[in-house]
Amino acid sequence: MKPTHTGHLVPAAVLLSCALAGCAGGAGESASSASATASESPAGPTSLANSSSLILNGSSQYAAATSASTLSAYPFSFSAWIKTSSATAQTIVALNRSTVSNVYYRLGLNATGNVRVEIANTTARAGTSTATVNDGNWHHVVAVFVSNTSKLIYVDGAANGANTNNVSFNTLATTLTVGRNGGTAPGNYFNGRIDEVKVYSSGLGASEVAALYNSGHPIDATLDSGSYLSSATLLHWWRFGDVAGDDPETAIGDVKGASTLTPTGLTAGSIDAASAP
Repeated sequence: MKPTHTGHLVPAAVLLSCALAGCAGGAGESASSASATASESPAGPTSLANSSSLILNGSSQYAAATSASTLSAYPFSFSAWIKTSSATAQTIVALNRSTVSNVYYRLGLNATGNVRVEIANTTARAGTSTATVNDGNWHHVVAVFVSNTSKLIYVDGAANGANTNNVSFNTLATTLTVGRNGGTAPGNYFNGRIDEVKVYSSGLGASEVAALYNSGHPIDATLDSGSYLSSATLLHWWRFGDVAGDDPETAIGDVKGASTLTPTGLTAGSIDAASAP
């Protein structure tokens, strides 16, 4: 059965132990897309127990990391599972400088549903995928920020675009957000489901991205296995209800690191068990 949400956090090691032991279970989806609700997530027989995800309303709901990011240079990577039908620009995960509006490193979507990697160190530059992902199905999306002139996009385990604009890394960007961009002009709220958000202090290789995709079934990213060799550089992993202790009104636990997410606009039913596709 899925663990009861207690409203408090437990140590990451306990969370992961529970997840690997199959604590998560399934139940029917019970909330509308207008409210943030966790529900169906990508799962499979060879994957982690995974039955919940965060639903965001596209207008006011998001979560922000409680601790300052330790990312201090390229390379680094963002990975997430998403499900949306929205035709608006939206942010999945972003690293922002909180005191300005023009310093950030973002993984998101544009208004036509292409995956968008946008970076700004005073001037914004973006690259997009050729694939569109706003079809109402689950997709695995990854941004690998390799260097000043190389940012790679992956969709469902395969390379699908790049951003080659020359933008340096700004060490004053220390705020991580999920479901919204940050800074002094926040916006681009995500409208749909987000799950299994990971932040790495390394540039994931193509074979590692394919291993994470795992034909649609999330894997245990804390353990190296096969082509996946980046468990040591996994800084954060937010699972949104598939481990004990997640409370959508106060804090969402970090399986790998020590930076919980503080939710904004979420309600008591924002993380709930549901059947996985």
